[in-house]
Amino acid sequence: MANFGQAMFVGSEVVVECGDKMSCCDREQAKAKCDNYNAEIANPEQPGPLSISPGSSGLASAKCTAQADAWNNFRDAMSKGKNKEERQQIAKDNSVSPCIGEQVAARWERGARSSKGLGVQQDHMIEVKWGGPASPEGLKNLGSRVNNFFGSISKRVGDDMLKATPPQEDISAIHFVCNPPCKPPKKGDENKNYSTGPKGKSPPTGPGSAPRTYLAD
Repeated sequence: MANFGQAMFVGSEVVVECGDKMSCCDREQAKAKCDNYNAEIANPEQPGPLSISPGSSGLASAKCTAQADAWNNFRDAMSKGKNKEERQQIAKDNSVSPCIGEQVAARWERGARSSKGLGVQQDHMIEVKWGGPASPEGLKNLGSRVNNFFGSISKRVGDDMLKATPPQEDISAIHFVCNPPCKPPKKGDENKNYSTGPKGKSPPTGPGSAPRTYLAD
């Protein structure tokens, strides 16, 4: 097993680090995910931290229903695409980042139709555990391993924050630390740095929680 990535929290800030097993396209998606979190926190219409939810069976059920609806809507849109180019654009428009959209489109052209065959899952860009709505709006295709990684982070790190002394019920920033090299989906991406975080803010350096590590084959 190799390290896909890990996460920890320092105060109200979450630090996510990529591992050797995270490919360039995985990193592109993770960067987009973290950028979206920070954009939500800094949303000029309603700025403020993400609120961690203790979770409930009702939320989990609503989330699953929303994902199923979004998946059906995406497959319907792809089926109505008039040609390869149009379907590729539909896939990219409905994916977290361009690289995974291109992969989905290519697999669709080879006959894949299931979530497993296309290698993606429907993702709430703001995890329900971290205060996102459990609705079908705003879901995007996210690579299965990246989705499982962030799902694990939101649950395990979120629960760790709620159990901290004092409890941390809000998330004020997400940092993604991901230096090169990586396995490239395209030639030339080997040395791209995918690190990101709130504008003008470096990752915190104080004492933090024990890292939560996600392993992949």
